[in-house]
Amino acid sequence: MALYALGTRLAPGLLGGAYDPSSGYQLAKPIGYWNALGLLVVFGLVLAAGIAVRRGSFLAPVAAAAAVPLLACLYFTFSRGSVAVLVAALAVVVALDRDRLRAA
Repeated sequence: MALYALGTRLAPGLLGGAYDPSSGYQLAKPIGYWNALGLLVVFGLVLAAGIAVRRGSFLAPVAAAAAVPLLACLYFTFSRGSVAVLVAALAVVVALDRDRLRAA
């Protein structure tokens, strides 16, 4: 969903018509509400962070690479609440990990 959302902003002619500036600049196309899209992206980022901090996980590079479009999508939603939830959730990930220094 994040890649589709970015695609609607970066290549609007290919994915769903022209960009309508009267609807605001927030990225919200697949869901319709930018805060909901931001929270969905935060869920993906927290999962990617949890996978990336696991020692010996073969999915760690994939999770780290998946974080790049997720972060870009979160930025273009302009959702401050989602960013606050991301910071809190990452703090919980660090607090619950056995090797906190590595997770941080």
